[in-house]
Amino acid sequence: MGAGVRQTVGLKGTNELSKKYPLFIVSNGPTEYLQAIEETYNLDRFIQNTYSNQLIRSGHKSDLVQMVKNKNQIGKSYVVGHRSSDISAAKDNELIAVGVNFDFAQGDELKQADFVVNNFKEILELV
Repeated sequence: MGAGVRQTVGLKGTNELSKKYPLFIVSNGPTEYLQAIEETYNLDRFIQNTYSNQLIRSGHKSDLVQMVKNKNQIGKSYVVGHRSSDISAAKDNELIAVGVNFDFAQGDELKQADFVVNNFKEILELV
């Protein structure tokens, strides 16, 4: 599937999810980078807030997810990600870990996930 098709399916799916659940971007990326992505794809219409690892001293994704969870009073929820730090952050915060086996996923990084999906449609089916 080409990048343009994935983006279209991903944006459509993100729109569907945002109607049911509050969505957040929680990333190791720098704030400026995340803002550029949000603006480029007009994600602010779907996303409640974006959080960068620059907001915490430890630099650990688990600590950032904990901060987001506490600040937004999140109970049962999903962490959807493509790296082992995403899966660990979910597990460390007693959230459901969904590994996405596309784009940047590498090797065994997703083996600890509660669920692994191979495309965006599978995320919609899961939640």
